[in-house]
Amino acid sequence: MSPKKLGRLKEACPLRGFGLIWLLLLVFVPHSIHAEYADNDLLTHPAVQSEKVTDSLLLDIEKAGKRLVVVGERGHILYSDDNGVSWQQVHCPTSVTLTGLSFPTSEKGWAVGHDGVVLHTNDGGESWVVQLNGFEENKLNSEHAKMLLSAKELELESAAEDKKMELTDELEELRYQYESYEAAVKDGACCDPLLDVYFLNDREGFVIGAYGLFFHTDDGGTSWTPSWNHIANPDKRHLNAFAANEGNLYIAGESGMLFRSRDGGKSWDSLASPYEGSYLGIITSPKNDFVIAFGIGAKRVLSLDGGDSWKTIQTTAGAALSGGTIRENGDALIVSYSGVIMTGSGQSRALALKKIGAGWNSVVDTGDGYIVLVGLKGVKRVPFDSENSGG
Repeated sequence: MSPKKLGRLKEACPLRGFGLIWLLLLVFVPHSIHAEYADNDLLTHPAVQSEKVTDSLLLDIEKAGKRLVVVGERGHILYSDDNGVSWQQVHCPTSVTLTGLSFPTSEKGWAVGHDGVVLHTNDGGESWVVQLNGFEENKLNSEHAKMLLSAKELELESAAEDKKMELTDELEELRYQYESYEAAVKDGACCDPLLDVYFLNDREGFVIGAYGLFFHTDDGGTSWTPSWNHIANPDKRHLNAFAANEGNLYIAGESGMLFRSRDGGKSWDSLASPYEGSYLGIITSPKNDFVIAFGIGAKRVLSLDGGDSWKTIQTTAGAALSGGTIRENGDALIVSYSGVIMTGSGQSRALALKKIGAGWNSVVDTGDGYIVLVGLKGVKRVPFDSENSGG
């Protein structure tokens, strides 16, 4: 990581101790873990099978029908067909750290990770292929910026005098972006990490990531289009998490950024956030009766009107809130790096607390009285009764 990027991340995430170390580990550091492959490209080096894979750094877990699928460091991908009692590691064509998962159907799924990698499966996570990588993404971004630049130049030529100053500023910003992307292409550079993926169905999906990375597909990932120009993120802040329900799409990012789309992702509105720190996750109920964003400083913000207004709720989790899901009964379930698990009605300001280990990054409710957690020390299946979880 360059000193500039490290400095910016520290500025955006003023953490101390474990919190900052964990976030750096999640977004950037795993590249350094692979010393054994120092002379090879991790992007094209298949993941190594490991007996200790269930104890390794794992970053996301999702349901693929009745199956559970997990991704993490070193290109590790696992699945379980018995609600997390046992796990099977599968072949992965890359060794980069994988950060996010989405399964719109029980068979079709996507994973994203470092070096801008996008993976796809057609068999519920048993086999994977690379659909997109960071070298290709830099080319796509360069071509997209060039197209926007040409269109803005034509717009400026025919603009009224009172519009020219604003258009000139927009033109300069586009020129800077084009030159940056083109320089990355010429240097043979790879994109920054992708941090989350969400597919609305087996055709249309989105991937987001560090420094404003944002792509959209409407053909199942055969082709991808940059979407960063549809969102108000001029400083290229990290886009960390994606959520959706019927009629609404949400993105949460650093510096308190929250976005909502009501037209399937064609346009995005910036939402008035009560918090200026970084959001690491966002969840919403299927009925859109609540939306919860959460992140650094154990902060949780709640909206009961689809994102039009928000209330800040300080928790006692003691560390960043890192992941969450909607339980089988409709309750919210949020995990933290400190090991505190929070659950309860998503519309409630107070959630019940329970301490289970530490360093959790993602969670699912298996619907059989257990939850399955993934994080710093691997995967863990634990009984979980929210009514007796303590306060």
